Amino acid sequence: MAALTAFKRRLEQAGVVWLDMSAEERDWCLADDLLELKDDPDSAPAVGGDLVSALSKLDPHCRLTISWKVFDGWRKEVPVRQAVCLPSEVVTAMGVLATVLGRPAVGGAIMLCFCGLLRARESLFLRGRDLIEGPRGFVVCLGRTKRGVEERVVVANPASVRWLRAYIALVCPKADDFVFPISYGTLLYWSKKLALLLGFPQAVTTHSFRRSGASELCRLGVPFADIALYGRWSSEKSAKEYIRRGEAELVKARPEYAELLRRCDVWNAIGPHGFLGAKRPAVVAQIERKRITLDLVLQLERVLRI
Repeated sequence: MAALTAFKRRLEQAGVVWLDMSAEERDWCLADDLLELKDDPDSAPAVGGDLVSALSKLDPHCRLTISWKVFDGWRKEVPVRQAVCLPSEVVTAMGVLATVLGRPAVGGAIMLCFCGLLRARESLFLRGRDLIEGPRGFVVCLGRTKRGVEERVVVANPASVRWLRAYIALVCPKADDFVFPISYGTLLYWSKKLALLLGFPQAVTTHSFRRSGASELCRLGVPFADIALYGRWSSEKSAKEYIRRGEAELVKARPEYAELLRRCDVWNAIGPHGFLGAKRPAVVAQIERKRITLDLVLQLERVLRI
């Protein structure tokens, strides 16, 4: 871990031997190091959190009480930047637009992260054998996740199931093939680009889809406890605040998104048929050799409105 390696280097430069100190001395030493990191403008609270967490795991008997208090104070001084929340219409329009523009893996990953509350890396590690179709939907086997346990997600929403079926029919992944054969960098790049092409005013990240999906469930009246369970959050309390803020953001901003939502409706009218060549608009076949710009997307929208 980079934070731990850097800390070890700082101790060596200071001539301090970590193992020679008592538990109390280690706690004070780390707390002092965190205060120095806090004064460094290039350091973020996450670096301090990674460091305290790593040392706690390496030596569970060393409680690091003072260090945790210093870290909590640092974190409170610097507001946590949370992924922007998107209206559901924008997310689905991004999925359709990505597919129409010849990036079906991007569109599929966006939709699964949204409807299954998946983290981006969880979706990108999925292989063909991890998607099991049943009579009412799909079981998505995630294997060992961020929480360190084997987990799965059931996707039963009819619209989401149609999306997955259309995508699988197009790609036909074998058991050992990645379902979405793209890199994290590619997914992040296209997430930002698609949002800009549709006119969304804020910077989007891959985590926006997971947060937006949870906020949409909240808007539909699903209890927080059920959302936290479905999204595999370890703490219902922290998930509740996270989701509630996202839903509040959407409610406040929705009146400002009128034109954006009108544009999204054009794309959402295509739905999962954007995956199927026979049902894609004829003009789409001509764009694969063109540079994808806002003018090109607006041209497609004019064609789709006819």
